[in-house]
Amino acid sequence: YAAANAYLDALADDLRRRGVPALAVNWGAWAKLGLAQSPGGRRTVEELGRRGIREFAATTGTAALGLLLEAGIANAAVVPADWSRFGMTARGVRLPSLVQELASPGMPAVKSLEPTVRASLDAAEPDQRAPMFIEHLQGLLAKVLRLSPDKVDVDAPMGTLGLESLTALEFRRYIESSIGMRVPAMVLWSHSTVAALARHLLSKLYGDSEIAEAGPNRGNTHWQATSAMAAMSDEDALRALIGAGEQ
Repeated sequence: YAAANAYLDALADDLRRRGVPALAVNWGAWAKLGLAQSPGGRRTVEELGRRGIREFAATTGTAALGLLLEAGIANAAVVPADWSRFGMTARGVRLPSLVQELASPGMPAVKSLEPTVRASLDAAEPDQRAPMFIEHLQGLLAKVLRLSPDKVDVDAPMGTLGLESLTALEFRRYIESSIGMRVPAMVLWSHSTVAALARHLLSKLYGDSEIAEAGPNRGNTHWQATSAMAAMSDEDALRALIGAGEQ
């Protein structure tokens, strides 16, 4: 999606350099139209709103389009935003240069979410780490999705629980903060349940041999299927994340 938009921006620039009228608009969320009307779209719009990025009415969007056509430019973004709020919710994220100066006044210093988690894992016996860390990730995901922890099934694909691209970024930041280790974005796609994600991260922290003892049912079908997702394409992994690849 991002790559396609970048292509359209570059195409508009190239066309205008050759004297051809062109305009590529990076739109925010149009209220009550298109994707914003779908259940997934509504969750995305609500999450953006929580971060300070508001949706706008069709009349506002068409008025903005008229102004942009008159301006004679190739690229623009239409995003009604509370940049201070956006900065407050974007802790630890490298912001695009377009909004760095707008959002930076409201950005606090990055602090560890739960600095004792890593220490507790280090001090625990190997066979205690998996259940301890699974419970920790269950709590973090519940926080991100605004659910009670008992509503987060640790063996269910996180996409079926409501995790999407924006909330996945927030979830990943919380994990990184709590264990002091970088977590690649693809890890959330290739280990699509809380239990599988916990065991994978523990294997990176402490080594596979310890996780063989600490992670119950490692040899079961679910574990094998989840581990096999690491070799999938991004498209297939995303499909698995939202539940199509899990039985």
